[in-house]
Amino acid sequence: MPDVYVLLNELGRVVIGEAKSLRDLENSHTEAQVTEFLRRCGMAEGSAFILAVPWSVERLARALLTSLQARSGMSHVETVVLSEVDGLDTANQSRRLTHCRN
Repeated sequence: MPDVYVLLNELGRVVIGEAKSLRDLENSHTEAQVTEFLRRCGMAEGSAFILAVPWSVERLARALLTSLQARSGMSHVETVVLSEVDGLDTANQSRRLTHCRN
């Protein structure tokens, strides 16, 4: 069960959000969970997966997502990594999430 699940339309377009701490990020449960969320997003064009992490592991989270996308064949799924630093630039954050609202 993801932390956030939003069904955007009757065609199955979704936004799935998951928050992870430093201790949570690198383990087999998280890898299986994120892979499943990516697969669900891959079922409908325009879906997106959002991973929220502490800023100190933002680069690690991006690398993990890229790796999991490649391994699962879900490189086409839109992904966003958010950290608490993103909240300091709300204009950038709104621009990055616009595609999820259509």
